[in-house]
Amino acid sequence: MGFGFLTVGYVFLLDFFVPGGTFDYLPNFIGYIIMLIGLMKLSVYNRWFRNAKNLLYPLIPVGVALFVYDIIKAAGIASDGSVQTVFSYIGIASALLCFAFHIVLLKGIIEIAKETELTKISSRALRNLFVTMLYYFFYMTRDAVPADENARRIISLVVSLFGVLVIFLNTVLIISCYMRICLEGDEDMPVKPSRFKSVNRFNSRIDRALEKLEKSGEESARYRQEKKSGKRKRTGKK
Repeated sequence: MGFGFLTVGYVFLLDFFVPGGTFDYLPNFIGYIIMLIGLMKLSVYNRWFRNAKNLLYPLIPVGVALFVYDIIKAAGIASDGSVQTVFSYIGIASALLCFAFHIVLLKGIIEIAKETELTKISSRALRNLFVTMLYYFFYMTRDAVPADENARRIISLVVSLFGVLVIFLNTVLIISCYMRICLEGDEDMPVKPSRFKSVNRFNSRIDRALEKLEKSGEESARYRQEKKSGKRKRTGKK
């Protein structure tokens, strides 16, 4: 359906920490291109995926520009103030586009999960939507916090680690979509296992934990219903 390409491309959004900041060893623009292939397939299912696909068209050249800037900055060439100003605006545009991309992508997952009656995936996508919005709020306001240089470094590190968490949660979500959401007529097919045993064990643990939570919720709801019914009976006797 396209979730496989989407998973591979999304992993490229992860930035790695280096002394003095972060660096894209996995260039974002390559991830955007791979995700574009996946979203071209997914765009037929709902308008949110189509919007996500359209947002990748400006993100690809922006990603290329920022990758080039990372290279020249690492080489010590980008010392000119005007160059840094231009790329700072490109960085702001990239953050805004990425924010919009995540919103529409997660909305697309929520919608397709609801249509296929996969409530667990829909709930996780809704949670990820909230967490992602929170991350981008902190990311875009971190420089507005009054603090000294050391405090700014700590704030930047915390926000960056939050970003890693967001990427991880969304990657797990997209993988679950790849494994659970299928084309019409393929609903009874078994879940496609991974070639890696560690991934299968991880997915099995997640499924068991979710089943346990779901069972606990059902038991709690049944207990409340029985308690409510008993109260009604006692009220009726009076």
